[in-house]
Amino acid sequence: MRAAALWILSAVLTVLWLLGWAFDVGGRLIHLLLVLALIALITHLITSPNGERRILPRAERVPATTQIDFRKIGTGDWHSGTTVNISRTGVLFQAEQLMAVNTPVEMRLQVPPQVAGQVSGNVISKGYIVRTMLPASEESPATLAATFWESKRAEGLS
Repeated sequence: MRAAALWILSAVLTVLWLLGWAFDVGGRLIHLLLVLALIALITHLITSPNGERRILPRAERVPATTQIDFRKIGTGDWHSGTTVNISRTGVLFQAEQLMAVNTPVEMRLQVPPQVAGQVSGNVISKGYIVRTMLPASEESPATLAATFWESKRAEGLS
């Protein structure tokens, strides 16, 4: 739905720009709006969650079951969970503690070498929650996905 709106907006602005150019009316304003709409459309295409339309390939996910400790940045309370898979751009994990999408988080985890190369091993990463899935039952944990924006080796973590 969002993509259709962006395509329609781009088409309307293109027509208005052509009319403005042909009749010398509001050409600069329409040109600016057209450029902004095209930037929004390109951004949508690059970041689209639909794998068929994604321009940038999704990072390879490596199945990994290891402990992850995480907390909201700026708080002292660490929560524990278990990773499901890890990629160079993020991690999917299960935990009892739910966090809202876009929450900035700090994570401590063991990253396999096939994912991170030289930064593998015990790592502290900063990122944010990109997806949460409620548990199927009260006995099962919630599933969270987080992206990494910064990672560094953490010596001495167990």
